[in-house]
Amino acid sequence: MRVGVYQYDEKVSPSLACDRAKLACDQAKKQPEQSWCLYTSAMQKPATSPCNT
Repeated sequence: MRVGVYQYDEKVSPSLACDRAKLACDQAKKQPEQSWCLYTSAMQKPATSPCNT
């Protein structure tokens, strides 16, 4: 199981918050040693950065 986490640090819609958590989850899936990933703004760019641990 993989989990993407988005920490509310600005006012965004629930839909956008879920999209951001999904981006983090997708990043966690790319790294077998990671079971979770915290969303960062760098994930919005085409070349995504690795998860923060």
